[in-house]
Amino acid sequence: MTLKIFTLQDIRAFSPAPCYEPTRYLAEGWAGTALDILAVQACPALDRLWVVCREDVLSERILRRFAVACARAILASIPYPDARGVMACAVAGLYASGKATVTELDAAYAAAEEAAQQAGADVLRLHHQLVDVRFAARLKVQALQAAACAARRPVHVALPNDAGEAAVNRLIQIIQQEG
Repeated sequence: MTLKIFTLQDIRAFSPAPCYEPTRYLAEGWAGTALDILAVQACPALDRLWVVCREDVLSERILRRFAVACARAILASIPYPDARGVMACAVAGLYASGKATVTELDAAYAAAEEAAQQAGADVLRLHHQLVDVRFAARLKVQALQAAACAARRPVHVALPNDAGEAAVNRLIQIIQQEG
């Protein structure tokens, strides 16, 4: 396999951020391959990947295999990965090797994308549940503090921060009932 040789001008043509100048890491007149860029330890890893992870630098096959390896590493860090993600990696790896069709790849993508959408919805739902649990726990603490205050010194009232108006109305009712 022959890797494309590219230059600093090629890197600049990739349109890096305006504040980014590749001569911070490479000498003017530099030319090299993706492997040469990846070996530049002084350059942050994400910057090196930004330069080389493009089809005009690496083949689609290499990029797909890299994407599969990254996805598998992430899936390996999850206790119970969704089978659709695992299958998508398997099919993508087979496709990169010429052993799966575009139709199979598209189906695997659709299944994994659906799983990702469902997981995103689950995260949002769990986030809301966590917020509800935290609110309920905070409310429980405030209720217990209020109960303790009521038992100890009824003139000292503990209220949730956002319950002032409701407490005023409750107190008015109690006063009126006592009247």
